[in-house]
Amino acid sequence: MKKISFQKAVLFAALLIIATFSLSSCKWLQSFLRPDPEEGAKTVRVFIVDAYAVGLDAEKNTLPEGAAALTFEHETEALYGYAVLSELSDAGKLSFTGTVSAYGLFFDTLQGLTLNPETNGYVAIYLRLADDSFNDVLMDKEWSKPVVYGGKTYYSSNLGISSIPLSDGIELLFIKGTY
Repeated sequence: MKKISFQKAVLFAALLIIATFSLSSCKWLQSFLRPDPEEGAKTVRVFIVDAYAVGLDAEKNTLPEGAAALTFEHETEALYGYAVLSELSDAGKLSFTGTVSAYGLFFDTLQGLTLNPETNGYVAIYLRLADDSFNDVLMDKEWSKPVVYGGKTYYSSNLGISSIPLSDGIELLFIKGTY
């Protein structure tokens, strides 16, 4: 009887160690699988849309044709999305504030919309790669529906802005809203 209890205790301890390692390595695993950013000069397009101001069609997950958006086409050598936003902010084209943690930037404000639990504000990040390919490490099409904007399909980002690797022609669509 004692032998069975000891075996169960050892099995439980082993499972606990495996679970702890798995949870702690998720960020490492994600960074390992994430594509490398493209070195050198590249063009990045950034769109910022206020979903409620322009009337997001929630059923079709489509922004109306001609929906007003802040649009930036930015030449950069930046490697990750956060650096592009910082460059646009430094140039006076874009305003945002946020808190940077071990997990990256958490937006507090983006172009005048306060994003916090008190106001139920949020920003969703959608991506479109230049070659229209789909990358399941960067993008999600199972958990959330893609958004159609300007006749192009954008997929929800699996990564925060600080972790999105940039490549020439990538498009970042930020949809601001409240829930």
